[in-house]
Amino acid sequence: MKSYTTIFVIALLAGCSAHSNTDSNNIIEQLATKGQPYFEHLVATSQYESLLGKIESGDEHSIRAASVLSQYADASKSQSLKYALSRALPKNPEPVMTLIPEYFSVSDICTVPYIEESIDIELRHIRDSIAALKNAQASSPAYIECIDIYKNIESKVSS
Repeated sequence: MKSYTTIFVIALLAGCSAHSNTDSNNIIEQLATKGQPYFEHLVATSQYESLLGKIESGDEHSIRAASVLSQYADASKSQSLKYALSRALPKNPEPVMTLIPEYFSVSDICTVPYIEESIDIELRHIRDSIAALKNAQASSPAYIECIDIYKNIESKVSS
């Protein structure tokens, strides 16, 4: 299953526009051929953190790479990846939501991805995520579930 997923993601990334991020392409190709040792190299050289930054920015190409990254991430790196995807949600919800349910659960992504931030920042994330999901071109039961999760969190944070 892991190799089919990797091949699918490589084919998907290869078909992206010329403006796509070649660094992400290279990382996915290297992961496909070298596996866990290459993932550990990414972490050791801070390339993993750089890729998380690209995911957080809403870069579709990097968001789609999360499906492969998730196969190699330990608990700590997996949590960082989920938080990066949650931060990407208000910027580019469609590619993030396509990762549900195959790679991540709704609750993995539809969360407040901050540990020690102000209530204002948390509420902004919640409201921006809800707005992005409501305005998204695509829709599925996961979108509705995600909106419901955020509304529930918002009511708890606001009170």
